[in-house]
Amino acid sequence: MYSLESVKAGAGSEAPKAPLCRFFDEMRDEAGNVRPAYAAFAGLLDNLSIESLVTKQAAAEELFRRLGITFAVYAEGGSTERLIPFDLIPRILNRDEWALIERGCIQRVKAINTFLYDIYHDQEILKAGLMVARDVPSAWTSDPSTDRVDRRIRRAGVLRTR
Repeated sequence: MYSLESVKAGAGSEAPKAPLCRFFDEMRDEAGNVRPAYAAFAGLLDNLSIESLVTKQAAAEELFRRLGITFAVYAEGGSTERLIPFDLIPRILNRDEWALIERGCIQRVKAINTFLYDIYHDQEILKAGLMVARDVPSAWTSDPSTDRVDRRIRRAGVLRTR
């Protein structure tokens, strides 16, 4: 939860007076100027006070708590429920940043599909000793004709063949 004392930097399009610490600021460049992707949003922030942002953040956190948008942290002696981290200030991506993320997602989907295909068919990863058979869940056999889970994956289009 935020308090007015914990909010040190100003919001909106006005450049902060002096940085309190070194960190990457998604909204501003090194000189304190608003990045183009944030221009419209910074204008909206100009109309909000720090007090208003703190109040809105607290309301969002209370809503998350009420709706159960939490996760458990397990430690000795039990678990603790924590809120999913959430920030009112969105991360706005420009076209180039989104293109990079898109390429990364496509690459990872291809990698997992290639891995799943190999596990269910040639099992080269096992033969190469990069993974041991006991790490492959026993409920998912390597014979697609006898495995219900594999047929459901194929039907959903998750597993693509070469």
